[in-house]
Amino acid sequence: MNATRRGDGVGLELTSSVVRGIVLSHDQPGRIRAAAEVPITNWDDDRLVVDAFVRLRAELGNPRYPTRVAVFPAASTMQRIDATGRTGPELNSLRKELEVEHDIASSVLIDQGPRQWLLAVGWDADRIRPLDGLAERGGFVDVALEPSPLALLRVLASDLTVAIRDANETESFVMVVDAGVPVAAVSIDAVGRPHPALNVGRSQIPDEAFIDLLDPAELGARINRYAGKTASPTRQDPDATGTGSDDREAVMLLGSSYAPYAAHDVLYGGRQCVALGAAYAAAGLAGRQRPVDVILPPVEAATEVDRPWAIERL
Repeated sequence: MNATRRGDGVGLELTSSVVRGIVLSHDQPGRIRAAAEVPITNWDDDRLVVDAFVRLRAELGNPRYPTRVAVFPAASTMQRIDATGRTGPELNSLRKELEVEHDIASSVLIDQGPRQWLLAVGWDADRIRPLDGLAERGGFVDVALEPSPLALLRVLASDLTVAIRDANETESFVMVVDAGVPVAAVSIDAVGRPHPALNVGRSQIPDEAFIDLLDPAELGARINRYAGKTASPTRQDPDATGTGSDDREAVMLLGSSYAPYAAHDVLYGGRQCVALGAAYAAAGLAGRQRPVDVILPPVEAATEVDRPWAIERL
């Protein structure tokens, strides 16, 4: 695994209690070389997070491929804003406006034909920013971060408009999609939901439904209106409401339906869907990918400090 080629990449899904990973290789039948997951005992402790990355990398066979880490902690949001035709300075002004007026410091640009969208990502940027460095300390190389909904989108069937991801016991999100582009995503209550799991659905979404930047509570209510009861089906009964769809039909691998692994298998689609989408980008199989832009806090000027020990008697 020394010479990296197009099709070689590592995708990780980082949550507060577990980190999952999948390795894609251009010369591997079926593309998937390895998959694994390891627990994180306390993700507020950087040393324990690095330890989890080290153990996961060992389980994956110590890959030296480009790596993409997908993360979307509880209380996160993501909304698209039309950025078509905006110049670089205009985009920077928009990002600054989001940071000042809405406390949103992270964003991603994506293309949809002639249109361009800015995905405004509302999360704890101070907590997210160090994660790529922690992954590199754990042995992964060429690490980039992205929101989990964006990673998940890459492996969803093209006709789906709603996806609900249950990552662990405290982290779930619902995402609304339009023509292969994420419209909005918001964290939802994960209590009592089976995990890891993926539930999907199809719903008609008016173009004007998410045209304005919404506060998290209003965004959640708006998404749930169009998601309907899609978030209710469990993995064992995905069509309970008539809108859900089994994740085996939802997750795609290079244009084909993902293999129907058992729910306890480490390769199960409802377990590795986000990591698989992240691996797509890392392996160069997902088209043009832009980094997450973050508005950094201003650097405070150094203050004068008394240094009596530096004064010499003359």
